[in-house]
Amino acid sequence: MQKQTFSGSYENLAKIAAFVRQNAQQAGFGNTAMYAIETAVDEACSNIIEHGYGGEGRGEIQCNCKADESGITITLIDQGKKFNPSDADMPKLDVPLKERRAHGLGLYFLHQMMDEILFEHKEGQGNILTMTKYRENEACEDFDPPGNDPEWQQLLRLGDNLLKLPQAGAQAKFIEDYVTGLLNCTAKMWLAEPFYPLPGQADTETIPEETAPFLVRQAMMTGQACYRNLGDKDGTNCARMENPLATTIPLIAQEKLLAVLEVERLEGPPFCLEEMTALHRLSAHTSIILQVSRQETIKRGHDEQLALVRSVSMQTAYEHNLDELCRRVTHQTR
Repeated sequence: MQKQTFSGSYENLAKIAAFVRQNAQQAGFGNTAMYAIETAVDEACSNIIEHGYGGEGRGEIQCNCKADESGITITLIDQGKKFNPSDADMPKLDVPLKERRAHGLGLYFLHQMMDEILFEHKEGQGNILTMTKYRENEACEDFDPPGNDPEWQQLLRLGDNLLKLPQAGAQAKFIEDYVTGLLNCTAKMWLAEPFYPLPGQADTETIPEETAPFLVRQAMMTGQACYRNLGDKDGTNCARMENPLATTIPLIAQEKLLAVLEVERLEGPPFCLEEMTALHRLSAHTSIILQVSRQETIKRGHDEQLALVRSVSMQTAYEHNLDELCRRVTHQTR
């Protein structure tokens, strides 16, 4: 077992992640699975600093890692305020986004990322959080985004390519093609009203739309990813992810639901956790790019309108003949 103690500060989160990653590599996990493990540890340590100690520099976090061919077990020990995550209510994911509690999703994602979660409080030792991830549950451990570059560089290139496309419809098509090639599946991007279509751009299919599939409408209503799992007969449990064959992910930026990404695998095995993790990272990155592009397009449109107003004003300021004034204004605004 490898042990290391860190000061409870946010700047040490990267050091903790590197320590955990080194041990996860020894267990044989792929890059995407290691990202899930690191994300869970980062979330847990952030909660210890914020909620356990009430801020930075008020205590230490001991991290123990036990790795072998079966998987990895990570134990986090702190002396902060006693808190048992098992006593906390899991977030209600089937209610509209505005009605959902501001906190609670961190615990939910811990359970999504790891196979086992155990919390103990022992006198003289403190809070002990044990998280385990098994290799046998890594259904597609060899999955990694295509290309030789790190995933963050590939996401940056994706953003650059999206920003070069002037039309929202073209951006949606580019994302669909990218996801199709990444995960060997079908993908469709549903742009959402009232944020699309953008002024001056061609009309494109938007939601809400009666013809949109059930999972798309559910993702739009709840602001949460929805799933159709292997063996599901209906969509009543669409918030549960277990061997998913299809998913819909809302793309949200600055509290605006811009689109819903619909992904489905018609043939082959269900999506594994690592594929879902990669898809959620891609969706979060795409949400930001879409919002930046949308704001830039709107600003450009406003600038063009102001330039037109100034041009018309300059050419008509001293015209007193009403017929001639109308003729000039019509000519300038065509």
